[in-house]
Parts: sequence; C-alpha cells; structure tokens
Amino acid sequence: MMAIVARAVAVWLVSLGLMASEAQAAWYEASTDHFILYADDKEAEIRLYAENLERFHSAMEIVTGNILDASSPSGRVQVYVVGSLKQVEKLAGQRGIAGFYLARAGNSAAFVQTIRNQEGSPHFSTVVMQHEYAHHFLFSTTRFPMPLWMSEGAAEFFGATGYRADGSVAVGLHASHRWRDLYFAKNTKIAVTPLLDYDPDKPFGTMDRDSFYSRAWLLYHFLSTKPEREGQLRAYWLNVLRGTPSIDAAQNAFGSVSQLERELASYYRSRQGKHIEVPADKIEVGDVTLRALSEGEAAMMPVRIRSPRQGREQAGAGSPRHREEAQRRCAGAECTRKSRVRRRECRCSHCCCRTRRKNRPEPARSACAQRKSAFPQDFQIASARWSGSGL
Repeated sequence: MMAIVARAVAVWLVSLGLMASEAQAAWYEASTDHFILYADDKEAEIRLYAENLERFHSAMEIVTGNILDASSPSGRVQVYVVGSLKQVEKLAGQRGIAGFYLARAGNSAAFVQTIRNQEGSPHFSTVVMQHEYAHHFLFSTTRFPMPLWMSEGAAEFFGATGYRADGSVAVGLHASHRWRDLYFAKNTKIAVTPLLDYDPDKPFGTMDRDSFYSRAWLLYHFLSTKPEREGQLRAYWLNVLRGTPSIDAAQNAFGSVSQLERELASYYRSRQGKHIEVPADKIEVGDVTLRALSEGEAAMMPVRIRSPRQGREQAGAGSPRHREEAQRRCAGAECTRKSRVRRRECRCSHCCCRTRRKNRPEPARSACAQRKSAFPQDFQIASARWSGSGL
C-alpha cells in the first residue's frame, strides 16, 4: 500500500515539474529585416510567425506599390507577445484593447496577445498585429494623411491577410469579426454619409466604435476590390488633400452617394467579397535570426515589455521638476507631430496634456485645444496614426 502511495506521489511531483517547465517556456528573440520579435513560445512557432510578418510586409509593398526598405536595428518594429488579452489590457490601461502599437522615432513597439499560426483566415491576435503594422507601413511610406474612415478601413483591409501552405499570401480576406459587427449593429442601414461627414468632436458620429470600424472596412474593401470602382478611392483621397470637403470629394470620385450606399448594402448581403492573391514567387521573406535569451534577459522581459509604454505615457508624472517642464512645453505648443496624432485627445508624454489630469494650467489647456482643432483626425490609442496608401 505504501509503495502504491509513494508511486502516486512521485508521478504527481513529476507532472508538476512538467507543468512548471511548460509554464516557464524559454524567451526567444527573432530578428528579421523589419521586425524584432520577443516571445516565450516554441522555436518553430516563433520562426514561422516572424516569417509571416515579413510575408505580410512584402505583400503590402506589392499591393500598395510603396516600398519600405529594410530598417536599421533601431528602426525595426519591436513586437512583444505578452501572453493574454488581460496582459494587453493591463499594458494599455484600458479594457477591450486586443493589441496596440506605439509609434516612436526608433524601435516602434507593438503588443499582441499570443502567437497563433494557421492557414487561411488569420487568428484574431494576428489580425490585430497586422492591423497595427498596416498603420505603421502606411504612415512610413507617405507624407499625406488619410481621412479617418479611410485610415481605419485600410488597416482593417490589410489586417485580414492570410497565408497559404504554398507560400502565397491572401490580402483582404473576409473579416468575419467586422461582418458580425454589421449584422448585430443597431442601425442596419449601410450608410456612407456618417463616415464621410467627419466631426472632430464626435469622431464616430452617431455610431459606436465597432460600427464605425466595420463600415469603414466594408467601404474600403468594396472600393479596393470592385473592378468598376478601380481608381476611385485614390481620386477621392487626392480631392480631400486638395481641400475639397469629404462629401463633395466622394461625389466627385464615387458618383451618387445614395447609389454607392445601395451597392454597398448589396455587396454586404452577398457575402461574396473578393481578395487579392499575391503568389509565393513574388514574396520576399529574407533571413530570420533566432536566439534564446539568457536567464538574465528572460528575467528582465516583464520590465522590458512595460518600459516602452511607461516611457511614453508616464514621462514627467513623478516629479515636480518634470511636471513644470511639461507645463512649459505644453504652453509653448511644442508637442511633437507623433505625439499629436496618437490619440483622439491631446495626450502626449507631457503629463499636463492629459485631458483627465486635473489642475492643468490654462495656457496648456488652450494649446491642447488648438492642436485638437488643427488635427481633427486624432483618435484612440489602438488606432491613431496618419496613414497613406498607394491604392
């Protein structure tokens, strides 16, 4: 009897040891031409994920016609796989954020939940990563801003990119999560005017955020894949850049807006949207260098993951000297371009710019208000970017 109990205890202890070793998976760094990926997952999975990120980059270059050359080590996007939705929300400081991106002069950072490599339609965590990198790519390859709906529609369009076993890439696949949002939307009419008639004080108009993103994705997908609409999206964008109001620019480029809405509703109901296939022989992946982090480096990863976020969002919040410097900068309207465009409200790294912070001095409040009116396309953390596209 004692022998049986001893064997059972031994098996239990061994199983605990195996579980602990799985939970404490080794951290790896995967380096490519455009990314540095940090994850505690299986070697093969990390390598494949890094290769797919390069496939995605190459496909975007082919589809948009824009080229973003290989970056220096400090110019590559750092991708942190943090393990769960809860961890992403904790880092973002906001519920309902599935992943986010921080634009910086060097080593811009993206934070995603997990690695899920699969053929065909991508896992949602991959969609989020590709959405954020689409913003980065488009921002980096053009000097001109997009209207809000077009910026988000483009990111959603490219975010739904999948990978085939033969190495080809499918761009602009059916975004099932956006289709569901449209299906369950309170206002079932596929209206275009609320997207085009942008109000900086109400960035999503009468729609909720998900409805706005879903309609932006549907309109962008429709205009990008319908042969009879070829060139209209770019014509609209150029009209807006020349100062034409968005509604007028849409009528000039798309024709009757009411007819466009009818066609868009039919396109939605048909569920037969096309996508763009990029053959494997056109895709360039490059080398993937994989290395296991040392024990010390792995122990520091939680700190390393938090540091880009804290360095950007909490700078100056700790000491009176930093707070005074922040107030001086805000009063002089010295916030950088990238700080201005990161959020719907002015929330640069200077603490007095944060709209929720009390006792902000009046000069700083005025400067922030001026920046908000001058840059009406500023919006929330997960998606704020000035972007462009060659489509």
